[in-house]
Amino acid sequence: MTELDHWEALRQGQKQALEALYNEHVELLYQYGCKFTSDESLVKDCVQDLFIELWKNHQGLSSTTSVKKYLLASIRRKIIKVLNKNKRWLFSDQMEKVNFQLEPAAEEAIVKEETNTENIRLVKEALEGLSKRQKEVIYLKYYADLDYEEIEEIMDINYQSLRNLVSRALKKMKENVGNLAVLWLFENFITFFDYKNGLTGL
Repeated sequence: MTELDHWEALRQGQKQALEALYNEHVELLYQYGCKFTSDESLVKDCVQDLFIELWKNHQGLSSTTSVKKYLLASIRRKIIKVLNKNKRWLFSDQMEKVNFQLEPAAEEAIVKEETNTENIRLVKEALEGLSKRQKEVIYLKYYADLDYEEIEEIMDINYQSLRNLVSRALKKMKENVGNLAVLWLFENFITFFDYKNGLTGL
């Protein structure tokens, strides 16, 4: 069954469909949530609450063309709402102030140990100077593998502004490390930002 099949089954009250969607998306949701806050317990709680709410409200769920987009948008809103409530950052009413962190996980970086230091340095240098929203859109496009229309809905930003955001981010990255280094980074993006710690207890 596809994720859309599972979604429709969830809407019909099949609990195993909820479990299938949880297993398929929990890691990405956790990774994405941890980009907004270092409080891993908060992120885990938000992910758990999201799936509990999906089950409680399954009869009222609408159809979707992308379950991943729906879940990412939902966890983003939920975490931002909690952080705003707890006043975890300044100007909490402004979405652009979200402190989206995009740092490579050194322990997951590249197979050959002798290349780790240089490769991680290149990644950090490429991302240096990007705004928080630029980092988020790069993450969603190249790690979560979403298209512009999906990212537009998740980040609540219009299409042209989103394209401009990506364009400026890529230009900045190329200025920092050059075209070839940026191309290499995107080819290895998932390897660099894969984060697997703490998932078993989620």
